[in-house]
Amino acid sequence: MYNQRIVFITEDLSFPIDEGMKKFNYAFVDFIENHFSDFKFYASKADNQLVTSKHVSRRSFKSLKFYGEIRNYAPQLIVYSPLASGTLASFIRLYLLKLTAKQERAILINLQRRKHGFFGKVLIKLLRPSRVVVFSRRDFNYFKLLRIDPVFCKTGVDLDRFKPVSAEIKVKLRSKYGINLNDRVFLHIGHLNKGRNIESMKALVENHNYVLIVGSTSTNVEVTLRDDLIKSGIDIRDTYIENIEELYQLSDVYIFPVKNDHSAIEFPLSVLEAMACNLPVITTPFGSLPDHFKQTGCFVYLNDFRDLKIHSDKILKTPCTNRGIASQFSWNSVLKDLVTNLEANDYLSDRY
Repeated sequence: MYNQRIVFITEDLSFPIDEGMKKFNYAFVDFIENHFSDFKFYASKADNQLVTSKHVSRRSFKSLKFYGEIRNYAPQLIVYSPLASGTLASFIRLYLLKLTAKQERAILINLQRRKHGFFGKVLIKLLRPSRVVVFSRRDFNYFKLLRIDPVFCKTGVDLDRFKPVSAEIKVKLRSKYGINLNDRVFLHIGHLNKGRNIESMKALVENHNYVLIVGSTSTNVEVTLRDDLIKSGIDIRDTYIENIEELYQLSDVYIFPVKNDHSAIEFPLSVLEAMACNLPVITTPFGSLPDHFKQTGCFVYLNDFRDLKIHSDKILKTPCTNRGIASQFSWNSVLKDLVTNLEANDYLSDRY
């Protein structure tokens, strides 16, 4: 247990927890509750009764009352995890937190890659954030060039929830969701927007192939794209599915076609969840995936998704061992590593 006062600030801890940033922040909050003796959470949305938090909004960052409350609490560590990730505005808010709370140990969680113009880079250097938590080697190097001290982190997965199932259970799940038992199911889970390149999955639509895309309810749907995908023969499920692990468990291959840096977090959670369910994966070399996973017969990198159909046929013939790889990424293990890195740099020195 860490004998430290910690403040964790984010925008959204509300249900449903069906999107990568929410999942990471919720897992971090759960970790803090179980490993820190004294903590406060701030969020703008938090209808989640499992988490007790105080309300915060963008206006709060202009409020002396907000800063006074944090200063009076005297935290030894402030963690700010904005949904916008490391924008210039986020770094300014972090600086104000650090300045008014008189606390040098103020950390920003940069889940998604962000670019800054010349003046933005200059200003971020002047603001001198204490640490930035990054999720890919390229972001690590980017912030090093800005003379900021980054700390590397991974995302995690709930290995008890996301796990392989028997052939018998898979049959029952296919029946539950109205999917033919003999079809080959190709799955993608994520936001329904063009930046994710999901229209490339049209190439898989043919006899005995069932293409399933599950959209997040936490973000807006691009209706024209959704309707076009439905017309092509793809099954779109864009309502909240509580037992999302069942969609992985009934599927045969997971597809992650995202290319745009701003369309997913740097270490995509859905890829880890699919691997934990022992699904073979076909993906772009997105974000930090190449930092962690080598290409194998059951984990294939594609730059050109025009070859998707050829590789989808091959990957189904290869025995899958992805569960064993994913087992190294439990939430508890990942967040313990992050805290250990902070502890090594004297950010968390008091334990009991």
